[in-house]
Amino acid sequence: PVSLAELARGQDASNEMQQNGGNTKASAGEGPSLTETLSSRNIRVAVVGNVDAGKSTMIGTLTSSLLDDGRGSSRTSIMKHRHEIESGRTSTASTHLMGFRSTGEAIAGRDSIRTNRRKSEDEVAKESYRVITLMDLAGHEKYLKTTIHGVASGMAD
Repeated sequence: PVSLAELARGQDASNEMQQNGGNTKASAGEGPSLTETLSSRNIRVAVVGNVDAGKSTMIGTLTSSLLDDGRGSSRTSIMKHRHEIESGRTSTASTHLMGFRSTGEAIAGRDSIRTNRRKSEDEVAKESYRVITLMDLAGHEKYLKTTIHGVASGMAD
């Protein structure tokens, strides 16, 4: 099995050369542009599985850098709708960014200065050398059409 950090470091140079038109470096003294980070340096992963398998909890834990409290705090931190929080089940297809520095170190999802504040996806993308987009999909049979739509339109790698 390959870890997320290995995935973030793992695209080979020839693939990067093709995607960047032969230019693998940004201009002197600058990091990669936001557009470059979100295109050639982005890996899209669809997280699919059975209902109550822990998909949203895993994504919430990875993106926030906080462990779950056993009562769904990680899961509820990424859910969008009230009925999802109340039922504990994802009903929509949503995406969440996980950023990595050029060294492969994960960028924490919470602000280092204000620890109770989560970083926005824009902030994570701007700080990142590589990005993994985790697509959280519903697992309940009731939402099968939503899940299929999310997989089909999500362009997962």
